[in-house]
Amino acid sequence: MRISTQGQPAAGTRAERVEALDILRGLMALCVAIYHLGVWTRAFEGATARSAVVVLGVYSVEGFFLISGFCFFHLYAGQRFDWQELRRFHQKRFFRIAPLYYVAMALGAVFAFDQAVGPRVTPMRVVENLTMTFGLVHPNHAMVLGGWSIGLEYVFYLVFPLLAFIARSRLALYLLAGALVLWALPYNFGVVQEAAEPRKFHAYVQIPNHAFLFVLGALVADLRTRIHVRIPALALLAALVVIAYGAALAQPPFLAHLEVMIGMARAKYVALCTLVVLLFAFTKLPSARMIAPLVWLGELSYSVYLMHPFAWRMVEPLFAPDVSPQARLVTGLIATLALAALTWRLIERPSIALGRLLATRESASAGIRQTAH
Repeated sequence: MRISTQGQPAAGTRAERVEALDILRGLMALCVAIYHLGVWTRAFEGATARSAVVVLGVYSVEGFFLISGFCFFHLYAGQRFDWQELRRFHQKRFFRIAPLYYVAMALGAVFAFDQAVGPRVTPMRVVENLTMTFGLVHPNHAMVLGGWSIGLEYVFYLVFPLLAFIARSRLALYLLAGALVLWALPYNFGVVQEAAEPRKFHAYVQIPNHAFLFVLGALVADLRTRIHVRIPALALLAALVVIAYGAALAQPPFLAHLEVMIGMARAKYVALCTLVVLLFAFTKLPSARMIAPLVWLGELSYSVYLMHPFAWRMVEPLFAPDVSPQARLVTGLIATLALAALTWRLIERPSIALGRLLATRESASAGIRQTAH
């Protein structure tokens, strides 16, 4: 599917996907996997390399929110959500997200991984995870490593029809973005820092600290509909090199990961992350054959994000004591891609198809009822 460059879709039509952002999502999922695998294998012992990997991992998750906001406002521009359309929308979103999340919950229990076991697991928390509503209670109620971001994503899905209604007015959309930025400021410059040490990350993952990113993605989508200039892929690569080099020079090495997740450091990296999403959104891709591996990685992004902890647990016992951390990291990445490809084919793709089928049947039934009347 090629990029649509003709701006806002006509009424009653659906805009095409912007594959450059699907590719970016895949690269970001890979960065998150490298971040965690780097911690588990200690492959990045140098202070500069370790700090760079932390920044890439942390702000790749923030990038997911921006890309999601872009995609929803780009694909559903002008959509009017009646009750039938709301039902179809949530059917597709639930079957896109929930089935693989359930697999991760089950694997977490099998491997006794992170939050999937222990006294924090209660019947109510299980219900929250099965219904994908835990983000409304607390994102850290996720029973999957990294699941806090998925809980937030699902909250954004729940409120998206309201956001789409607001976005019919461009002024209202931009005012909403400004209001959400103001909502996040006390968290970024106070609430997280002031929380007790074990609770700082719990404060960081709260909805107010991230909701603005979803709407910033909407602003990128709005700009793309009004500005039809597209940049070549080589220009994108050059810009990314400049951004990475400048960020590396400006960021001294650090030990505590939270240092770059609060205050002016967070403001700086959110701005850079938004700039990267903007650049990808305006990039004209080369031929499909040249970018096929990156498109494939984009398809696997959700599976890479959820499955990399379990891929690591599967290969970790196989290593001899003298295997280098770097070899362990590379092996973990290969295992992650293999497991992600498997779960994409066996879980994600069928569940996506089922969600679309149910939504299509719902649409057909609604059409039949209207005809009968």
